[in-house]
Amino acid sequence: MSFYTGFSKEQFDDIYTFLVPTADDPIKWTKSIKGSKVLPTSDQVLLTLIKLRQNFDFQHISHLFEISSQDCSCLLYTSDAADDMQCVDLGG
Repeated sequence: MSFYTGFSKEQFDDIYTFLVPTADDPIKWTKSIKGSKVLPTSDQVLLTLIKLRQNFDFQHISHLFEISSQDCSCLLYTSDAADDMQCVDLGG
């Protein structure tokens, strides 16, 4: 994990607990994204950290997580970009 994210497992767990303090899924998907249903929230956070640290292309990351590259890219969009794609409702 350290190679991909720069964080140890313990550090990742602390970051995840900070970002997602409850067991409830904090993200409400507005369209069907197969990857969002297959991947637990912790893997979605891991996927995001890997993209930020390594900047691998979506095809490579989607292979790592066994989801489509389209789902991978949609999982990483936030705010206005997600609203434009109508993938996710972040309450903004």
